[in-house]
Amino acid sequence: MEAAKIKYILTQQQIEKFCDIMGVDQANVEQLNALRCLNAEYIRDILIQHDYHELTKGIEYLQTLKKSYNYSEIKKALAKAYKMPENEINASIQGKNNKTMHFCTKCGKRITGKQNQRTNGLCSECLVDTLDL
Repeated sequence: MEAAKIKYILTQQQIEKFCDIMGVDQANVEQLNALRCLNAEYIRDILIQHDYHELTKGIEYLQTLKKSYNYSEIKKALAKAYKMPENEINASIQGKNNKTMHFCTKCGKRITGKQNQRTNGLCSECLVDTLDL
C-alpha cells in the first residue's frame, strides 16, 4: 500500500478491530473507508491507544511468568504493526495528536479549535446572529 494512501484509508484488519471495539456495522465502515470519508488518523489513534492499554495492563502478569516485555518494546511493536514512527505512537498513546474536529453547535459548519473555545462552539456567522444591537 502506498504511503499516501495509508494516511487516508484504514486496512481491513484496522476496520475489523475498530468495529469490534466500537460495536458498529462493519459494512458501513468499509463503505465509508472506500470513499475516504473517515478520519483515518483519529481512528488509528483510537486503535493504538486500545492496543497499548490492552498490552500494558497485563505487563505485571507477564512479569510473574518471567516474560521480559517492557513498555518501550510494546511501543516498538505498535510502531511496526501500524507502520508509523515511534514518536507518533508515543504522541497517540499520550493523547497529544489533537485531531479533534469542531463544528458549530448551531449550523454545523466546521470551525477551528481556537474558534470553538473563543465563541463557545459557534461559527462567526452564528455568533454575529446572537449579538444584540
